[in-house]
Amino acid sequence: MAGKTDVFDREFLSNLQRLTIATKKPFRGAMKGEKRSPKRGTAIEFADYREYVAGDDFRYIDWTLYSRLNRLYLKLFEEEEDLFVYVLLDASESMGFGDPRKFECGLRLAAAFAYIALSSLNRVQVSVFSDRLGARFGPKRGKGSIFQLFEFLARLEPAGRSGLDRAVKEFSLTTTRTGVVILLSDFLFPGGYADALAPIVGRGFDVGCVQILDQSEVDPGLEGDLVLLDSETGEEREITISPASVRRYRDDLSAYNEGLREWCFARRANYMLATTDIDFRDLVMRYLRIQGFVT
Repeated sequence: MAGKTDVFDREFLSNLQRLTIATKKPFRGAMKGEKRSPKRGTAIEFADYREYVAGDDFRYIDWTLYSRLNRLYLKLFEEEEDLFVYVLLDASESMGFGDPRKFECGLRLAAAFAYIALSSLNRVQVSVFSDRLGARFGPKRGKGSIFQLFEFLARLEPAGRSGLDRAVKEFSLTTTRTGVVILLSDFLFPGGYADALAPIVGRGFDVGCVQILDQSEVDPGLEGDLVLLDSETGEEREITISPASVRRYRDDLSAYNEGLREWCFARRANYMLATTDIDFRDLVMRYLRIQGFVT
C-alpha cells in the first residue's frame, strides 16, 4: 500500500502493538482473545460468587468462605474473548478533498485501528461506504491478515455521493455480532448524522466517530469573488467571500462540530476531530488515547 501506509514502518507497528481498542461495555466474542466477556467461565480472572448447587464442579468451591459461613459458594471467573471491531470508512467523493486528501488520513486510521485490534487477537471488519455500504474486508483475526488489509485499502478511491442513513442501516441489518464501531468520515452529510446513527446506537454497539477535515475547511483563507464546485453533484455556485462571511462560516462549522461532539458524548460514544495537518503518528499515539479510542 505504498504511499498510503508509508508511515507504517517497523517502529510504528511495534508501537501500535502496545495499544488496545477501548470499550465501555463487555461484548460476547467467538474465540479466546484479550478482552473481558460478559459470560461467566472458569478461567482468567475472578468475577463473582454464586451458591453451590448439586452437579457443580467441586474444584471451584471457595473453601475459605465455607469455613467462615458454613455454606458452599462457587467462584466465578471472567473469560476473555475476542472483540469484534468494525471500521466504517467514508469513501464518498468529498473525502477526496485536501492536500493530503481526507481520504488518505481515513485509510491510515482504518489501517491503524485494524492493526491494533488484530494484534490483540480481535476480529476486524473494514467496510467503505458512500451513500450505501460498499466493499468489505473481513472479518479477519490475527496479525497475519494485516498485509491483506493493506492490499484491500490500496485499491480504494473515493467516489459517489455522501450518505449515512442507508449505509448504516445496511450495516446494522447484515451484522449479527455487536462490538465496537469506528466511523471515519468528515460527517458532512446532507441528511445529518443523528437519525442515521440511531440503529447501531440502539443495538448496543460501542460507537466512536472520528471527524476528518482538511485544515482549509476549518479555517478558509479565501476572500473575494469565487466559484464553488460541489465535488459530488457537480453543482457550481458563485459567491463573494468577505471577512464577515468567513466568520459566519467558522461559527457555523464550529457549532456543527460541537453538535456532533455533544451528540456522541450524550450517548457514551467517543468523538474526535482530526485535521489532515496533524502529524499522523501523534494522531494515533497521542490524540486517540486522549479521546478514549485506545488505551
